[in-house]
Amino acid sequence: MTRKELYYMELAKTAAQQSKDPSTKVGSCIVKDGKVLSLGWNGPPRAIDDSLVPFTCRDTTKPLKEQKYPYIVHAEMNAVLNYGGSLLDLVDSTLYVTVSPCHDCAKMLCQLKIKEVVYLEEYQRSEMWEMSKYLFDCCGISYRKLEE
Repeated sequence: MTRKELYYMELAKTAAQQSKDPSTKVGSCIVKDGKVLSLGWNGPPRAIDDSLVPFTCRDTTKPLKEQKYPYIVHAEMNAVLNYGGSLLDLVDSTLYVTVSPCHDCAKMLCQLKIKEVVYLEEYQRSEMWEMSKYLFDCCGISYRKLEE
């Protein structure tokens, strides 16, 4: 691990602090050629009033409208959506993220042709993380855990 890698991961960790989700705070940082392109964190879309989001409900047996999950945009997607340039600029970039990507975010990263994913913690649902790794392997995206 290099000083620069630690710096980029610290930016991702700082971005995570912007999340209003009390139980899960995830941040991400997209870097290319030593330049930070974008930051993102998990949370509801900007147009939704935070008071309408049931942040504390993780009970998947309740109706979707009462759960937090349908409202949350993942940190990786927010970093992409926060980027002000062309999505082509993200090709061959590196994503630093505090928690490894779910399979939906992995599909997006494959589509963008991200070259590497560096993460701190593994996604809590191991089956989803296994699927993410499989997608990355199929698309030639390298991934690794950053040991602090």
